[in-house]
Amino acid sequence: MSYNGIGLKSAKGSSTSGHVQSSLAHNSRANNKNYLVRKQATALKKTVTPIKKKHISMLEHSKKRQALLETEHYKQSLIAHNKSTGKDPDMDEIEQKCKVYKQKLLDAHEPITYTSRIDRDQDASTKESK
Repeated sequence: MSYNGIGLKSAKGSSTSGHVQSSLAHNSRANNKNYLVRKQATALKKTVTPIKKKHISMLEHSKKRQALLETEHYKQSLIAHNKSTGKDPDMDEIEQKCKVYKQKLLDAHEPITYTSRIDRDQDASTKESK
């Protein structure tokens, strides 16, 4: 079980298989080069977070969803106000007011043209400087 005079002459009584491995204790930097490059690359990947692009359609959908939620809150407040004053809430009138309010919210939002965090941050910084 020896190789070039290294290792056990016999694996009997040694509680090992007698398999001889190469020594990793004495390596030159040249042999370790690929390991260091891989180690640096993985460290760099851990520190840099990727910028995820959002689809414009997803942003528009979230804008519409937010407008719908605000409209529902407005509708509930109108119903609560009518009940607190003792009036019977007229649902047709409330629905008409909610339609106008929702359209006003949708018109108030600017169209979304950027798709990444960098674009959004640059857009915000230019608005602040004006």
